Amino acid sequence: MNNAINTSLSGLLASTSKLNVAASNIVNSRNTSTPKGTFAANPSAAALVNKAYTPLKHEQSSNKYGGVMSYNIPVNPASLTAYAPDDPVANEDGYVAIPNVNEFVEVGEMIKATNAYKANAQVLSTLAEIEEDFLDQFKD
Repeated sequence: MNNAINTSLSGLLASTSKLNVAASNIVNSRNTSTPKGTFAANPSAAALVNKAYTPLKHEQSSNKYGGVMSYNIPVNPASLTAYAPDDPVANEDGYVAIPNVNEFVEVGEMIKATNAYKANAQVLSTLAEIEEDFLDQFKD
């Protein structure tokens, strides 16, 4: 029974991580920065330019001992170039770097993570019921 519990717990943790990655990618999807190798056309905006947000992709693989291993890898390429001449961090040609994030894909990842979380939580609930029924056999 412990193996089933450990497997479900690792699934819960992996689902939580997947949800966090998708949420972070969505929240940062509109952050702009100066394209790599160029400088902001507006010198006062140079102070605003931080390193561009690097979106992550959440990966999972089965663990030979049960459960899943999960890890985050940077998306490559991390950013795309977009024309935004009014953006304070745009380069002289009016381009900015935006994170390589597809918000529709990220919402899909959030839905998958939520469903996986619910399924693993249900497994834990069922295991608790089975254990309770088993222990009830020895009462009285």
